[in-house]
Amino acid sequence: MLSRSLIHKSRAPFVIFLALFLIVCAGHKPTYPPFTEKSYDQVVENWLQRFSSKQGADSLVLLGTSTQDRPIWAHRFGQGSRTALVMGGIHGDEHSSVWLMSMCLDTLAFMDFDSVKIYVIPVANPDGLVKNTRQNANKVDLNRNFPTANWKPSAGERSYAPGPFAGSEIETQILVRFLSEHQPAFIITAHAPLACVNYDGPAENYAAVMAEISGYPAKSDIGYPTPGSMGTFTGDERQIPTITLELQKIESPERMHDHVRAVLAALKLLQNQIS
Repeated sequence: MLSRSLIHKSRAPFVIFLALFLIVCAGHKPTYPPFTEKSYDQVVENWLQRFSSKQGADSLVLLGTSTQDRPIWAHRFGQGSRTALVMGGIHGDEHSSVWLMSMCLDTLAFMDFDSVKIYVIPVANPDGLVKNTRQNANKVDLNRNFPTANWKPSAGERSYAPGPFAGSEIETQILVRFLSEHQPAFIITAHAPLACVNYDGPAENYAAVMAEISGYPAKSDIGYPTPGSMGTFTGDERQIPTITLELQKIESPERMHDHVRAVLAALKLLQNQIS
């Protein structure tokens, strides 16, 4: 029969292994597949195939092409005289925003929005996405490049580079043209990683609904200036209710479903206000 000391010694390596295993599991978070040039093309092709045939997906609109000639698509759902825009991927290294858009596409394809026309732009900055950079191919932060009254020709950090002039980038021009042509009554843009529901313009009621479901706080101030941002361009200057849904860098599947529900709740609120 083994002595008690020998038993404790034989268990020690297992206990150490178990402790290390639990530490690793606790720190593990899901990751997203990298968007290489080839995989991005495959993802886009998959979206086009799925949503060109699903019930409720009215049409696919090619808004234009990026600096490096990658397509920027909008998927249109629903009917109605009022328009909503839901968008992700304006910063190429914020992959959770793109996967949220993909999940929204899957859900919206089977929902009835008879009073609202919804456009989803899954990736506004495809060149940045395949390079995994915040900026576009010209190393410009598109969310500092909108032609706002407070646009500045320089930034404190290189990653926030605003471009040679306001609206200089073709991706920004595509978005500004879309906004001019479709005049959305409500906008949601997904970003990461600040974990909050930021709002600009008269959007506090939408922010409150989304905050309750997502579990993130609603904030009218992100905590630092954002000259040339889309929120300033649409929310502050044009008084279009604009939500910047800041996700975490990596989100669990369960949390992503919460965020989809938050987006849908805000869209339903818009529909109810119109009906």
